[in-house]
Amino acid sequence: MKFASRNPDFTLSARHTLCVSNDAPSINRKSFFSAPESFSACEKYYRRLPLNTLPAPPAVLVAAGIISRIRAAIQRIKAHPGYTDAIGEQLQIVASKTDELNPSEAKPTFKAVPSVGKITLDWTKGDFDSVVIESQRGAETTYTFLDKDFKSPFVDMRPNLVAGQPEVRRYRMIHLLDDEVVGTYSDEVAITTMA
Repeated sequence: MKFASRNPDFTLSARHTLCVSNDAPSINRKSFFSAPESFSACEKYYRRLPLNTLPAPPAVLVAAGIISRIRAAIQRIKAHPGYTDAIGEQLQIVASKTDELNPSEAKPTFKAVPSVGKITLDWTKGDFDSVVIESQRGAETTYTFLDKDFKSPFVDMRPNLVAGQPEVRRYRMIHLLDDEVVGTYSDEVAITTMA
């Protein structure tokens, strides 16, 4: 957030500007804290340190209540008569037009990987809750419901229609948001099973 550069526009006090400027780096790490693999890597790193080793302290210590201070500053800025959406985007306090979720245009992406006795469907969740997976096997001409999946990957362990013979399977997916189907179907992915 770039509060200090816009301070003259919104007449924040010097103390308030300093406080928010000190707080911002501490919360601007959304992707770090929301990614479990990043946390796991960090946790593994700290477990390897000797017991008497402490991590370096942050450059600036911030007082408790960081979120409420940031929210108060955002509310004050948005209430100011000189505030515009463009300023909000510059300060990163509103979603930009490219960040907005448009469920009606959502289209899942995934890849299928065969192995003995199963097909693994690795799909991207994005901002949605889950996907509905449909499939066709062999000579089938219509898609049938296979499953709802909430966490990628999905593993299709159904046996082949004819034991010992490979078969072509076609898959497609569509997103779910709040238990409602949204968007358009993914591109069809066809794959041949292993015998």
